[in-house]
Amino acid sequence: MVWIKEDEGYADLPNVIKCMSINPEVMNAVIEMGHKIGFGSSSLSREQEEIIATVVSAINNCEYWVVSHGELLRQASGDAEFADAVMHEYGLANFDEQTLVIVEYVEKLTKTPSQVTREDVSALRSVGLDDQQILSVVLITSMYAFMNRLADGLGVQLDKEKRAFVESWSKSLSLPN
Repeated sequence: MVWIKEDEGYADLPNVIKCMSINPEVMNAVIEMGHKIGFGSSSLSREQEEIIATVVSAINNCEYWVVSHGELLRQASGDAEFADAVMHEYGLANFDEQTLVIVEYVEKLTKTPSQVTREDVSALRSVGLDDQQILSVVLITSMYAFMNRLADGLGVQLDKEKRAFVESWSKSLSLPN
């Protein structure tokens, strides 16, 4: 469900993509951008990509993307308990040192972007990230800040099947129906 009209010819697309179907040029550009920034295309690990998407969405309290990328994180990590922790209490999740510094940077960039400093980028370098990986962190963070606002701004709803599946493995997921 979405609060604006959709082109009915795109029934097979995820709801958050389908909500842009009345402007196919923009919809296709967003799809292409997403595939160039993440989904295994970045210089980060697939798990790190999903951690970033999930953390940004958790900070923004965007149910659609927390659940969607929480499930992708479960798949990438092979660990439902870890994915559940990132979805609901990422500050308590058991991250390796590099990923913890990434998450701290993502949190600052999401909550207080104007306060990010050169030292914050240096912290990413100090745990082994190169400039291409740092750019990937910023691009993925920015993409999901945008996608969170798209979903929440248009009232995009989760499919009942996806909600039910994630509820089946998430110990702390309690979403309104």
